Amino acid sequence: MDTKYQKTESRPYRARGRGGFRGSRASSDRGRHYGKEAAADPISRVPDTPTMAMFREIAVMLDEKNDLYEVLVKHSRDTTIESKRIIFLLIRCAGHPHESLEVYQLLQEARERFQQLRNSSLKTIARSLVSQDVNIFNRAYSPGLQEYIEALTLFHYLDKAILIDHAVVQESLTFTEPMEFNQHIDVPTDGLTLENATVSVPLTPQDFLLGIGDLTGELMRYSVTHASNPAMQDSVFKLCEFSQAILLHCQNIPFSACRDFGMNKLKVMFQSVIKIERICYQLALRREENLPALPAGFMELDYPEDTQHIEAY
Repeated sequence: MDTKYQKTESRPYRARGRGGFRGSRASSDRGRHYGKEAAADPISRVPDTPTMAMFREIAVMLDEKNDLYEVLVKHSRDTTIESKRIIFLLIRCAGHPHESLEVYQLLQEARERFQQLRNSSLKTIARSLVSQDVNIFNRAYSPGLQEYIEALTLFHYLDKAILIDHAVVQESLTFTEPMEFNQHIDVPTDGLTLENATVSVPLTPQDFLLGIGDLTGELMRYSVTHASNPAMQDSVFKLCEFSQAILLHCQNIPFSACRDFGMNKLKVMFQSVIKIERICYQLALRREENLPALPAGFMELDYPEDTQHIEAY
């Protein structure tokens, strides 16, 4: 007996329920081929409208921004590496008189390496930031700039026994470019010509403070080696006063002025100054007792942290 579920010549067989066959094989093949064509060339089926043209321009701008960001990060790392090498070079001055030939040669070598660093990575960063929003790319080159400030402040202290200021650091980050490069820069019309146009790495007060904050750690390492020489022990007390002055002024900085400075940076500075004070205390105590100078290995011992004073601070 024929039923409506039996296969006949006029109607194909259909199974019971929702899983039955619907449509012909030809229609399913057409859909399959259409999917392959759409997957092969999806852009060709997107209508060329003003909105899509705008999005294509935005995509190009984002690619350029990301490429520039990576370039700045790369040169910032190079600046960090070279600045650390200069710091290690300057630490070798410890234990020698300031007027000695060893200190003069080390400072001269550091001065030359600073100049090479400015002419390579820092100048490339300055060129890359021309006609760019510095606030967008500040985090890309800020770590290298802070390490450079730390090395430069240590160099100025060992050379002239002073703390470098913001204007001097900004001047060292300013470069005069030749006319061929200046032709691609929008030069202001207030009497500035192409021959004297300059490019610079913008130095924010926050980056300057963060670089100064790392200086106390290097001064602590310098004092450890310096205290082992009996002839250099007087300079350790001057170094301690210098570190205390830096910490005192940094404590007066409002937290809202530099959030990255914060309590963590101040805590590290506080610990470094405490270690320098302990070295001075040991030197003064041994002077009163007429004991010989402290050996170099003794000054490298790790003292337990005075957590009570740090927490109170």
